[in-house]
Amino acid sequence: MKKIRCLIIEDEPIAQEIIETFIGRLPFLEWVAKTNNVFETYGELSRNTIDLIFATLKCRKSPGSNASNLYRNARLILHCQPH
Repeated sequence: MKKIRCLIIEDEPIAQEIIETFIGRLPFLEWVAKTNNVFETYGELSRNTIDLIFATLKCRKSPGSNASNLYRNARLILHCQPH
């Protein structure tokens, strides 16, 4: 079975760890990379094929209101809330 390739966009280290643990528990998910800002995300999306993005609605280190224009390359996006 082909694994779903995942990218984590999260600026909180604890939240990154929680999402990584979740991905690691599901055999059909593969953690590819994690970033904590939009600039790193652009690089990862240009280097990797991403099927699923786990992202906060608004990273504090991101310019503008959100990074939704980055998501065109992913098939699925799961927005995470830290609270």
